[in-house]
Amino acid sequence: MHGNANVTKRIECMDIQLIIAPYDSGHFNQRMGAGPLHFLNNGLESTLKVAGHQVGVNVLNLDLPFSTEIGTSVKVQRAVATAARSALQQPAFPLLLAGNCNASIGMVRAAEVDSVIWFDAHGDFNTPETTISGFFDGMALAMLLGRSFRGLLGSEYHPIPEAHAIHVGGRDFDLEEWKQLQQSSVMVISPDEARESGIDRALSVLEQKAKRVHIHFDLDALDSSIGSANQFAVPNGLSLSDAQRIIKQIRKRLTLVSATVSSYDPTCDAEGTILQAGTQIMRSLVD
Repeated sequence: MHGNANVTKRIECMDIQLIIAPYDSGHFNQRMGAGPLHFLNNGLESTLKVAGHQVGVNVLNLDLPFSTEIGTSVKVQRAVATAARSALQQPAFPLLLAGNCNASIGMVRAAEVDSVIWFDAHGDFNTPETTISGFFDGMALAMLLGRSFRGLLGSEYHPIPEAHAIHVGGRDFDLEEWKQLQQSSVMVISPDEARESGIDRALSVLEQKAKRVHIHFDLDALDSSIGSANQFAVPNGLSLSDAQRIIKQIRKRLTLVSATVSSYDPTCDAEGTILQAGTQIMRSLVD
């Protein structure tokens, strides 16, 4: 029995590269940009090591003399892509902790996945033509799928086809954004549908045409009764057990190549409940 237990542990052990991108809207270690380092400073690395994994850490600091929201965000994406390529060559599983959702574009750029599953309370599907806030990060999924900023991302970036994307947990959409999402080929699964059979149906469709997946998990996909991940958190989201069950299903049916956990502002989480839940989400991604 002891020998079998050791074999099992070796099989489950994973080499993980934590890529820390502590930026929010071009600012280093502020607001949601403080979240990645907060996880790191509160024992994430040791938690993963105790679980049996080999863990490396790469903290990205662009040290720019002048920051702009869009320009710096794209530089962060490119730095993330470089770090993720390095991890995959080791080989190690690249797990990105990011302030902003659009950093996932760097992961998709590097990992050459053919699909994405996007957990978020919000659509992230605005474009410069539809946005009413001007918030660059509210366009993250639209950018990743090739709907906007194609010139900014460069000709070497190959967007994921819309039909290869599943959006999970959304319940706070801008009106025009929601119209665009409904007219797209993205499969949209509400929290209620995710608790029923909606995610099973979506995965059945996806696995017929895609195999290599990137999971993006914005922590405000979780219900605000757990805690507030950020200032944009809203009620009626996923429970932690919902999220863990769905991640388990994804990993069973597709090859998880890379993952992002994003949008955590420690100042919104006085009780530390999202810190704990986020750590559990990361465990589900790699255990």
